[in-house]
Amino acid sequence: MSITQRWFSALVSSLLALWLLTGCALPRVSAEDRLFLDISLDLADSYVLPQQSFDGEPVGGISAIAYDVPRNRLYALSDNRDHPRFYTCQLTNFNSANFTLTIEAVTYLKDIDGNRYAPGELDPEGLALTPGNTLLISSEGSPQGRIAPAIGEYDLATGQIQTVLPLPQRYIPDSVLNLDASTQAGEQNQGIQENLGFEALAINVSSGTGGVYEPYRLFVATEGPLLQDLDFAPDIPYKNRVLHYLLDPYQNTLISEHLYEMDLAPTGAILHGLAEIAMLDQSGHFLGLERSYGFKALG
Repeated sequence: MSITQRWFSALVSSLLALWLLTGCALPRVSAEDRLFLDISLDLADSYVLPQQSFDGEPVGGISAIAYDVPRNRLYALSDNRDHPRFYTCQLTNFNSANFTLTIEAVTYLKDIDGNRYAPGELDPEGLALTPGNTLLISSEGSPQGRIAPAIGEYDLATGQIQTVLPLPQRYIPDSVLNLDASTQAGEQNQGIQENLGFEALAINVSSGTGGVYEPYRLFVATEGPLLQDLDFAPDIPYKNRVLHYLLDPYQNTLISEHLYEMDLAPTGAILHGLAEIAMLDQSGHFLGLERSYGFKALG
């Protein structure tokens, strides 16, 4: 067959395939149906951790948990700014009516030099267990305290930070970028808002074996809009931001950034935010948990 004949044959095949695609009655799926799954959730069970102290401090301020399947352990992150830490909890009779949770150990988070963070230096909120048995932890930061938001990878055994992920400068408050003593902490034009920084964190390793050396994806979302994204009109939803990373043992890459449009805040809400996200499938669907604080009408 000559080159001309092969070219003509390929052209006919392409036209035939195009005719088949346009001639068949393919189902029409709206963009909303592709973006939002028709699912619902029911509360299966709950557990109330008894009031207690561990290592001389009250147990509380739990902001995130991660389940370690092989070890049958839960890691519970405390967002205490004075002593940021996580608890290792043993599960007994999981998936049964006699489910219990017992705290086994507490691990304090440490800086790159192996020292505990100074009070107010870290505000841990989001948590995920990686295939390499490390913990990814997001920190909200504080414009008022001139503390930058951060995403770090921590050693599971020691709590010491190993890697700091890169952040776009637009997330950093002015008060942190300009540490001149003459700059007032309240003079802010960009970056995360106070107590509305990185709250939600999730990873996706189900695309492969989930081995130590296999790349995986990390998604981190802000609890509220960046200051430059904020709109006070009551009929305009808040637009939070989601960062998408590809992580592997050799390089951490920020791949993309997306807006997360929240539902409108309920009437009377004084604080409305995105508390957590979870991966649902390989098609990029997430489960987002939004919550609000406000006033309840009496009468």
